[in-house]
Amino acid sequence: MFQSNATCFLESFRPVYLVTKIVHVHFETLNFRQQTIGRTLLDQFRFLLTVFLDGYLVFVGCRNSAGFLKLTDSMLINTGCYVSVVSLYLFSFSLPLWNRYKSTEMFEVFQTLTDCDEHLKVLGVNVDHRKHLIMNSVALGMVGLLILTILGVGGYIRFTVYWKHFEPILPDNTSTLSVLRTFINLHFFVCYCSLILWSIRERFVGLEQAIVKLSTSGDAQTLIQITAKIHDQLCDAVQLFNRCYSGHIMFLMVAAFTYSIFCVFGLIHSYASSANAITIRVSWNNMIYDLGYLQIMLQPIVLSALVYRAVSFKPQFKSYQFSLLLSTFQSNRVSISLNKDVCYRPYRNRTFEQLRVLSMQLYHREAKISCGVIDIDWVLLYTLAGSFTTYLVILLQFDLANFENL
Repeated sequence: MFQSNATCFLESFRPVYLVTKIVHVHFETLNFRQQTIGRTLLDQFRFLLTVFLDGYLVFVGCRNSAGFLKLTDSMLINTGCYVSVVSLYLFSFSLPLWNRYKSTEMFEVFQTLTDCDEHLKVLGVNVDHRKHLIMNSVALGMVGLLILTILGVGGYIRFTVYWKHFEPILPDNTSTLSVLRTFINLHFFVCYCSLILWSIRERFVGLEQAIVKLSTSGDAQTLIQITAKIHDQLCDAVQLFNRCYSGHIMFLMVAAFTYSIFCVFGLIHSYASSANAITIRVSWNNMIYDLGYLQIMLQPIVLSALVYRAVSFKPQFKSYQFSLLLSTFQSNRVSISLNKDVCYRPYRNRTFEQLRVLSMQLYHREAKISCGVIDIDWVLLYTLAGSFTTYLVILLQFDLANFENL
């Protein structure tokens, strides 16, 4: 039964937890009243059953995906599509195992955000959990609608007369089930991660509202201590997110990026080489599935960039000594503003020291969504766009003979 009211983060995140548990992405049981995590006997059975079934579906999917090696007359396209599809299968299989291994750290993210909400409430910043509950439910519904649309169109093409002449790809219902499992698994995992990022972003926005009060509050020492603690907790939440999810997100983006390149190249090659109607139909089917993987690539980048933008805020202090209104927000400018507040307002020595420490904390501890090698932000999006164009041009140069025949 759907509950339209939520009083804490865990309750607002309940729909996401239930959906990911239904699709067997997570296997732990959350106690929403006591806010604890545990593993029941049923959870253990579900985990073992999922590992066994996923292993079988991945084996069938990888074996039957060998039909991609006969997709076109270009071995480059065939190998590229096959390797990227197998990578997606293997990622889908590793996802439940990794979530099982990192379940404790994943729950620490929830606990950290819950503690942040309590501290923000002390500062007079209330998080609207009911709004987050509705937003999470709508996001899940949109993801489900996207999955049904793409799989519906792809399934219609799969079971037409054209496809029956190209049985090497998805020759039986088990292969179709493996594709369905992988597609659903990946999309709900990305949705789950994106909603966590959005929750972290909202807490950073609330922290900005709290910092604004530093220059107008009479009891500045208490506000400074709580503000520093909230910022520290949110940075810890980002680090926990990086350890739990960022590496998997980056691997998934690489696999989806590779699949997208060879899907586009395969479609161009099909028309350039005057391929038969069956090959063109299969190429268009791959492009339809690629729309889903394109969404998988873009969604984490956009949410990570929004988190970094919220982290790199610059509050507008309203004290008469200075009134700064800037269109760009930089975390080091927060430190500058705090230093100005120290210079132009009368504070006690202890307050001066607390402001200095908070300024250094904001300056040196930036929260970035990163897999340890690459930061996931707008720069990565520009890099992917440039790399996609570059690699596509390079691949097309191997196909110049077909273009000369046009």
